[in-house]
Amino acid sequence: MIREAEIKDIPQMVSVVIKNDNSIKSDAEEEIMEIFFEKNGSFFVYEEDNQIVGFMGYKFKKWGGDDVYWAIWLYVDPDFKRKGIGTKLYERIEDEVRKKGCRKIYLDVGNEEDHQEAIKFHLNNGFIQEAKLNDFWTDGEHCLLFSKRLA
Repeated sequence: MIREAEIKDIPQMVSVVIKNDNSIKSDAEEEIMEIFFEKNGSFFVYEEDNQIVGFMGYKFKKWGGDDVYWAIWLYVDPDFKRKGIGTKLYERIEDEVRKKGCRKIYLDVGNEEDHQEAIKFHLNNGFIQEAKLNDFWTDGEHCLLFSKRLA
């Protein structure tokens, strides 16, 4: 079941991130809370047996552009991967932002060698890579920018 996330879901959402990559726990907590408190986007969670096993969000006006949105924080519990949860969450996000007049949606991914699964997923969902920002987060930590036209 997919539903809009609530503030009470934050600990379970962060838990899903930690199961994938504990090193970004504080980044996840910070941006997830930012979305809830600044109301500059939304998250949707996928539940199975009343447990959040995946989530994804969107954010608007990350770098400007009234009709440009950003897909953020697509994470699925490793025990539930390859069951279509990521695709269902992505489809829900795309439907939501399309209703809001989104012309183009962006997302960022880290180093290619570390995120091959995510890159393949996004390419299979119609995204194209537009840019690579070298040494963006730290030396050797690049940012790959992907986009998809919705309108």
